[in-house]
Amino acid sequence: MIKSALKFAWFCGVFLAAVFQVSIWMDGNPITDFRHFLVNLVIFGVFIFAAIKNQKDTNGSVLHFWQGMTVGFWVYTVGTALFLVYVLIYFSAEPSAISAYQDSAKALLEKGKDVYIQKIGEEGYQSQLQQIAQTTKWDLIWRSAMQKILTGFFVTPVISIILRKQPNS
Repeated sequence: MIKSALKFAWFCGVFLAAVFQVSIWMDGNPITDFRHFLVNLVIFGVFIFAAIKNQKDTNGSVLHFWQGMTVGFWVYTVGTALFLVYVLIYFSAEPSAISAYQDSAKALLEKGKDVYIQKIGEEGYQSQLQQIAQTTKWDLIWRSAMQKILTGFFVTPVISIILRKQPNS
């Protein structure tokens, strides 16, 4: 079960890293861009579905919910770990990426300045600007990890429920 999940996890991690890099080459910011989150959702959905479907097919078309959850866990955890290795290498090799993120995040915050000030007040807005200025590569790596893990955490049960099939008693 785990061996086949790891195969799909490896491909998932490679695809996540590739999408991250392509987004950067296209002058996007994969950390602040919501579209990148949606692409990650699709990538996780495809690879978790494929891994769980593979498990079901190799198990005589029987899949218990817990099996789907286990396979999905391995796919999104290992896929995220591989992606994080890539991101760590990227941020270490490209120190200007941190300032590019900070500029992008500040621009995004300033774009909706009036709305933010109305919701969180001037002090909260200034606090957000200060937090952006103090962002480190470890903050960005942590944020990316949590986004990926949470995405996998929510996608896996849905796919496990859809694909589960109990043996006929």
